[in-house]
Amino acid sequence: MSQEAIDLIENWFCCELNIDNVKRTYRQQFMRYQEMPLLFSVATGNMQSFFEHDLSYFDLLDPHIWMAQQNGGEFYRQCGYAYERFDAKGYTNLSLKAADAYRARPEYWQKGLVNGIDSFAEVSRKIGTPLITTECWGVVDYKDWPLLTWDWVQELCMLGAQHAASTERWLAMASSNFCEPQFVGMWRDKLWHQQVMAIIRSAEFAPELRQGRLYRRL
Repeated sequence: MSQEAIDLIENWFCCELNIDNVKRTYRQQFMRYQEMPLLFSVATGNMQSFFEHDLSYFDLLDPHIWMAQQNGGEFYRQCGYAYERFDAKGYTNLSLKAADAYRARPEYWQKGLVNGIDSFAEVSRKIGTPLITTECWGVVDYKDWPLLTWDWVQELCMLGAQHAASTERWLAMASSNFCEPQFVGMWRDKLWHQQVMAIIRSAEFAPELRQGRLYRRL
């Protein structure tokens, strides 16, 4: 991701027009679906922005957290991936470099993921809003090409689920960005899926989060 794109995402809250649009949309939806939990989905790394605006009207936040987005997208830059949408070179670079890049410094990349989770957990504690995460924890994109290894992706996703669950701020979470059955390489490890789902299903919730429209549906 380019620095321009990162700056755009992180400065999203700075535009009052964006905030006004969100509030107007919320009011419209709330009037029609008063029992439906409404959320704000975000992948920003600018934590201070969450404390500068009133987000109490949301039932929850949906932060998208990946190891690959930490430190300004350092991992993807190292691998030569730039979110190419109409060119396979980014996916080719990932298939050639990503596993080795991760294994060369696993503790470093894991620490970035943990820090990202902790940052959003702290936001949740301070503003009193529960979290869910629908996209996570290792990399955003990865093709299921033949002979690619998935163990490093699974390692990161297991860590992410474990650590997020331990904070007691997540009411729900995905296991990875690759939950769809077309990712054969990810799904061939049945035991891994059973283990990570056991962690997610057994996660505890902080007492103050055991209320509200989303919790009542769980």
